[in-house]
Amino acid sequence: MNMSLDISEIAPAFLKAQAEMESAEKNQINPFFKSRYADLSSIIEACKPALNNNGISVLQPINDMMVETILIHTSGQWYSSLTPIVVKDPDNPQAMGSGIQYACRYGLQAFVVVTREDDDGNQAAIESSDAVKKQVLGILNRLDVDESIVPKLTQHKFKKDPESLTTTEWQQLRSMLASKQGESKFKEWASTQ
Repeated sequence: MNMSLDISEIAPAFLKAQAEMESAEKNQINPFFKSRYADLSSIIEACKPALNNNGISVLQPINDMMVETILIHTSGQWYSSLTPIVVKDPDNPQAMGSGIQYACRYGLQAFVVVTREDDDGNQAAIESSDAVKKQVLGILNRLDVDESIVPKLTQHKFKKDPESLTTTEWQQLRSMLASKQGESKFKEWASTQ
């Protein structure tokens, strides 16, 4: 993330805007996964009024296969963030348009932290978290490390018990253990426990 040297006016305005933001409505259906999602217009509808009411406008210019999401305050202060445009065939205009739309949607949603309506709510999060936790335990098993080390690991990494970890934190553990460098650091740490 980048920002202007001074953020003394945009920071409190952004905080107020976030407090006013609504959840984005899941208004589209993914035909491949039979799931609902919030499209770009739904994300914009959820955040733009609150941002504009607090003197913040949104721009999303495209440069070198990146969408830059820029929040500009009436004071001239700004925040910006980059999201890559991922496309299999950049010479295909339809694929490129889809890639841009996807990058705009996820870039804006992540940057302003707009939540989506959750129709199956906590159950989906629990299942997802459990699935990632099982993958982490599988990696530990493959590394010949007893899973009793998990509470020490989660306290060391996140200062939390395993039951308190979010899906994202379990994913971070999985990513760490799945990389050669992370595996090496983990083994070194585990040997001291």
